Amino acid sequence: MTNPELTDMLQTCSLHELEMILQMTLSREGFGDIEIMNRRLAKQKSRFGGYDLVCRRTIGSVQETIIVKIVRDTVRIRHCSELMGEIDRSGADMGMIVTPYHVCDSAVTQLTKYTKSRFEVLDGNDLADLLTKYEIGVRGQGVDYAYFTGLREASERIISFINRLRHEAR
Repeated sequence: MTNPELTDMLQTCSLHELEMILQMTLSREGFGDIEIMNRRLAKQKSRFGGYDLVCRRTIGSVQETIIVKIVRDTVRIRHCSELMGEIDRSGADMGMIVTPYHVCDSAVTQLTKYTKSRFEVLDGNDLADLLTKYEIGVRGQGVDYAYFTGLREASERIISFINRLRHEAR
């Protein structure tokens, strides 16, 4: 059952906060090792192109690569097309678009036309359901505000540390 209060809270999260939440959630979902691709602020470019996280997992002798694009807005056809191109360029096995918002109707109708590569879309309600399933950012039936406050503080410290290292390296 979707928690609208949690969905609203996710919509206030920064890109880096969403990356940290997804890193924990997707690892619990079995997506393997998850790496943030050096894009922590909305205006930065990621290390390899149009995705923010890469998941690598091994099942027996098979290795899979899943790329994740985080959209802090309503998912549109353009986002789906960008992800499909990135799946093809990177040779990934699967792609995923994650948004704390929703998917516009025109994108929903276009999703069935993408048949070459496999990808999934997680909207705000899906993400809130996963967080509830793994008890991330929730307390009882409500939002764990202390978790999100701590997440915001951790994100700010990490970004500040990275900026300081970059400045010292110059």
